[in-house]
Amino acid sequence: MKAHKLIWYIFLLAVAAEWLARLYHLTALEQISKPLLMPLLAAWFYFITPQGQVKAFWLIVALMFAWLGDMFLLLDDGANHYFILGLVMFLITHLIYIYLFYSTSHQFRPGFITWATGFSLIMFAFLLNFLLWPHLGGLRIAIMIYSLVLVGMGLTALFRKAVGNNAVLIGAILFIASDSLLAVNKFYEPFAQAGFWVMVTYVLGQFLIVFGLARYLNAANAAEK
Repeated sequence: MKAHKLIWYIFLLAVAAEWLARLYHLTALEQISKPLLMPLLAAWFYFITPQGQVKAFWLIVALMFAWLGDMFLLLDDGANHYFILGLVMFLITHLIYIYLFYSTSHQFRPGFITWATGFSLIMFAFLLNFLLWPHLGGLRIAIMIYSLVLVGMGLTALFRKAVGNNAVLIGAILFIASDSLLAVNKFYEPFAQAGFWVMVTYVLGQFLIVFGLARYLNAANAAEK
Protein backbone atom coordinates (compact mmCIF):
# COMPACT_ATOMS: atom_id res chain seq x y z
CA MET A 1 0.00 0.00 0.00
CA LYS A 2 1.27 3.45 -0.94
CA ALA A 3 2.20 5.79 1.88
CA HIS A 4 -0.44 8.40 1.12
CA LYS A 5 -3.23 5.79 1.15
CA LEU A 6 -2.09 4.34 4.46
CA ILE A 7 -1.88 7.82 5.99
CA TRP A 8 -5.33 8.64 4.58
CA TYR A 9 -6.92 5.60 6.25
CA ILE A 10 -5.23 6.40 9.56
CA PHE A 11 -6.43 9.99 9.24
CA LEU A 12 -10.01 8.81 8.71
CA LEU A 13 -9.74 6.62 11.82
CA ALA A 14 -8.42 9.56 13.84
CA VAL A 15 -11.25 11.78 12.56
CA ALA A 16 -13.87 9.16 13.44
CA ALA A 17 -12.33 8.73 16.90
CA GLU A 18 -12.28 12.50 17.47
CA TRP A 19 -15.90 12.95 16.44
CA LEU A 20 -16.99 10.02 18.62
CA ALA A 21 -14.98 11.43 21.52
CA ARG A 22 -16.71 14.78 21.15
CA LEU A 23 -20.15 13.27 20.62
CA TYR A 24 -19.99 11.02 23.68
CA HIS A 25 -17.63 13.15 25.79
CA LEU A 26 -14.85 10.55 25.85
CA THR A 27 -12.03 12.73 27.17
CA ALA A 28 -9.40 9.98 27.21
CA LEU A 29 -10.07 9.15 23.55
CA GLU A 30 -9.86 12.81 22.55
CA GLN A 31 -6.46 13.10 24.23
CA ILE A 32 -5.28 10.51 21.69
CA SER A 33 -7.24 11.45 18.57
CA LYS A 34 -6.99 15.24 18.47
CA PRO A 35 -3.17 15.45 18.47
CA LEU A 36 -3.10 13.14 15.42
CA LEU A 37 -5.40 15.11 13.12
CA MET A 38 -3.24 17.92 11.71
CA PRO A 39 0.05 15.96 11.55
CA LEU A 40 -1.70 13.18 9.59
CA LEU A 41 -3.36 15.70 7.27
CA ALA A 42 0.02 17.38 6.72
CA ALA A 43 1.69 14.02 6.01
CA TRP A 44 -1.06 13.07 3.54
CA PHE A 45 -0.64 16.41 1.77
CA TYR A 46 3.15 15.95 1.68
CA PHE A 47 2.89 12.61 -0.13
CA ILE A 48 0.29 13.70 -2.71
CA THR A 49 2.00 16.90 -3.87
CA PRO A 50 5.29 17.62 -5.66
CA GLN A 51 8.27 17.93 -3.35
CA GLY A 52 10.28 21.10 -2.89
CA GLN A 53 7.56 23.67 -3.55
CA VAL A 54 7.57 26.78 -1.38
CA LYS A 55 3.78 26.97 -1.17
CA ALA A 56 3.57 23.33 -0.12
CA PHE A 57 6.07 24.05 2.63
CA TRP A 58 4.00 26.97 3.92
CA LEU A 59 0.83 24.93 3.94
CA ILE A 60 2.50 22.34 6.14
CA VAL A 61 3.73 25.15 8.41
CA ALA A 62 0.14 26.44 8.64
CA LEU A 63 -1.09 22.99 9.64
CA MET A 64 1.59 22.73 12.30
CA PHE A 65 0.50 26.04 13.82
CA ALA A 66 -3.08 24.75 13.71
CA TRP A 67 -1.85 21.65 15.54
CA LEU A 68 -0.32 23.85 18.23
CA GLY A 69 -3.64 25.68 18.44
CA ASP A 70 -5.42 22.37 18.88
CA MET A 71 -3.06 21.38 21.67
CA PHE A 72 -3.46 24.63 23.57
CA LEU A 73 -7.25 24.43 23.32
CA LEU A 74 -7.06 20.83 24.51
CA LEU A 75 -5.23 22.10 27.60
CA ASP A 76 -7.65 24.99 28.18
CA ASP A 77 -8.62 25.01 31.84
CA GLY A 78 -11.08 27.90 31.65
CA ALA A 79 -8.57 30.51 32.81
CA ASN A 80 -8.02 31.66 29.18
CA HIS A 81 -4.21 31.37 29.27
CA TYR A 82 -4.13 28.36 26.96
CA PHE A 83 -7.07 29.75 25.00
CA ILE A 84 -5.11 32.91 24.16
CA LEU A 85 -2.10 30.85 23.08
CA GLY A 86 -4.39 28.74 20.89
CA LEU A 87 -5.86 31.93 19.45
CA VAL A 88 -2.39 33.16 18.50
CA MET A 89 -1.52 29.86 16.82
CA PHE A 90 -4.69 29.87 14.74
CA LEU A 91 -4.14 33.55 13.93
CA ILE A 92 -0.80 32.60 12.36
CA THR A 93 -2.52 29.75 10.50
CA HIS A 94 -5.04 32.16 9.01
CA LEU A 95 -2.33 34.64 8.03
CA ILE A 96 -0.49 31.89 6.15
CA TYR A 97 -3.74 30.86 4.49
CA ILE A 98 -4.29 34.45 3.36
CA TYR A 99 -0.84 34.40 1.75
CA LEU A 100 -1.48 31.03 0.10
CA PHE A 101 -4.95 31.93 -1.21
CA TYR A 102 -3.73 35.25 -2.59
CA SER A 103 -0.54 33.88 -4.14
CA THR A 104 -2.35 31.00 -5.88
CA SER A 105 -5.06 33.15 -7.44
CA HIS A 106 -5.37 34.42 -10.99
CA GLN A 107 -6.66 37.90 -11.69
CA PHE A 108 -10.35 38.07 -12.52
CA ARG A 109 -13.30 40.45 -12.33
CA PRO A 110 -15.61 39.43 -9.45
CA GLY A 111 -19.33 39.41 -10.18
CA PHE A 112 -22.25 40.67 -8.14
CA ILE A 113 -22.69 37.37 -6.26
CA THR A 114 -19.06 37.38 -5.15
CA TRP A 115 -19.28 40.96 -3.89
CA ALA A 116 -22.61 40.28 -2.18
CA THR A 117 -21.20 37.19 -0.49
CA GLY A 118 -18.19 39.15 0.70
CA PHE A 119 -20.45 41.85 2.14
CA SER A 120 -22.55 39.16 3.86
CA LEU A 121 -19.43 37.67 5.42
CA ILE A 122 -18.37 41.05 6.78
CA MET A 123 -21.86 41.68 8.17
CA PHE A 124 -21.91 38.25 9.78
CA ALA A 125 -18.60 38.96 11.52
CA PHE A 126 -19.82 42.37 12.65
CA LEU A 127 -23.07 40.98 14.09
CA LEU A 128 -21.29 38.10 15.82
CA ASN A 129 -18.80 40.47 17.45
CA PHE A 130 -21.66 42.76 18.45
CA LEU A 131 -23.40 39.79 20.08
CA LEU A 132 -20.28 38.61 21.91
CA TRP A 133 -18.81 41.99 22.85
CA PRO A 134 -20.46 42.35 26.29
CA HIS A 135 -19.24 38.87 27.26
CA LEU A 136 -15.60 39.06 26.13
CA GLY A 137 -14.14 40.99 29.06
CA GLY A 138 -10.39 41.43 28.72
CA LEU A 139 -10.33 39.44 25.49
CA ARG A 140 -12.22 42.05 23.46
CA ILE A 141 -9.24 43.43 21.55
CA ALA A 142 -7.74 39.98 20.97
CA ILE A 143 -11.02 38.61 19.64
CA MET A 144 -11.53 41.65 17.42
CA ILE A 145 -8.07 41.25 15.87
CA TYR A 146 -8.64 37.55 15.37
CA SER A 147 -12.03 38.23 13.78
CA LEU A 148 -10.50 40.68 11.31
CA VAL A 149 -7.87 38.17 10.25
CA LEU A 150 -10.47 35.38 10.05
CA VAL A 151 -12.69 37.50 7.80
CA GLY A 152 -9.62 38.37 5.73
CA MET A 153 -8.95 34.67 5.26
CA GLY A 154 -12.55 34.11 4.16
CA LEU A 155 -12.52 37.05 1.75
CA THR A 156 -9.21 35.95 0.23
CA ALA A 157 -10.70 32.49 -0.37
CA LEU A 158 -13.85 34.06 -1.83
CA PHE A 159 -11.92 36.24 -4.26
CA ARG A 160 -9.54 33.43 -5.23
CA LYS A 161 -9.76 32.18 -8.82
CA ALA A 162 -7.73 29.04 -9.48
CA VAL A 163 -7.80 25.24 -9.58
CA GLY A 164 -9.35 23.85 -6.41
CA ASN A 165 -11.21 27.10 -5.79
CA ASN A 166 -14.52 25.56 -4.68
CA ALA A 167 -12.88 23.25 -2.15
CA VAL A 168 -10.80 26.09 -0.70
CA LEU A 169 -13.81 28.40 -0.41
CA ILE A 170 -16.07 25.81 1.24
CA GLY A 171 -13.20 24.88 3.55
CA ALA A 172 -12.68 28.51 4.55
CA ILE A 173 -16.41 28.95 5.25
CA LEU A 174 -16.42 25.82 7.41
CA PHE A 175 -13.36 27.04 9.30
CA ILE A 176 -15.15 30.34 9.98
CA ALA A 177 -18.22 28.40 11.10
CA SER A 178 -16.10 26.31 13.47
CA ASP A 179 -14.51 29.36 15.09
CA SER A 180 -17.90 31.06 15.32
CA LEU A 181 -19.50 28.07 17.04
CA LEU A 182 -16.57 27.87 19.44
CA ALA A 183 -16.91 31.57 20.30
CA VAL A 184 -20.67 31.39 20.81
CA ASN A 185 -20.35 28.34 23.04
CA LYS A 186 -17.49 29.78 25.10
CA PHE A 187 -18.53 33.42 25.46
CA TYR A 188 -22.27 33.69 24.84
CA GLU A 189 -24.26 30.58 25.67
CA PRO A 190 -23.17 26.91 25.75
CA PHE A 191 -25.24 24.67 23.53
CA ALA A 192 -25.71 20.93 23.17
CA GLN A 193 -22.91 19.03 21.40
CA ALA A 194 -20.99 22.23 20.74
CA GLY A 195 -17.65 20.42 20.80
CA PHE A 196 -18.85 17.90 18.25
CA TRP A 197 -20.03 20.52 15.75
CA VAL A 198 -16.93 22.63 16.28
CA MET A 199 -14.72 19.68 15.36
CA VAL A 200 -16.90 18.50 12.47
CA THR A 201 -16.72 21.91 10.78
CA TYR A 202 -13.05 22.37 11.71
CA VAL A 203 -11.81 19.05 10.35
CA LEU A 204 -13.88 19.27 7.17
CA GLY A 205 -12.76 22.86 6.67
CA GLN A 206 -9.08 22.05 7.07
CA PHE A 207 -9.34 19.01 4.82
CA LEU A 208 -11.07 20.93 2.01
CA ILE A 209 -8.50 23.75 2.16
CA VAL A 210 -5.67 21.22 1.97
CA PHE A 211 -7.41 19.26 -0.78
CA GLY A 212 -8.05 22.38 -2.85
CA LEU A 213 -4.48 23.64 -2.56
CA ALA A 214 -3.13 20.17 -3.34
CA ARG A 215 -5.17 20.19 -6.56
CA TYR A 216 -3.74 23.57 -7.45
CA LEU A 217 -0.13 22.56 -6.78
CA ASN A 218 -0.45 19.32 -8.74
CA ALA A 219 -2.04 21.13 -11.68
CA ALA A 220 0.65 23.82 -11.61
CA ASN A 221 3.37 21.17 -11.51
CA ALA A 222 1.81 19.29 -14.44
CA ALA A 223 1.58 22.51 -16.48
CA GLU A 224 5.30 23.18 -16.01
CA LYS A 225 6.29 19.81 -17.49
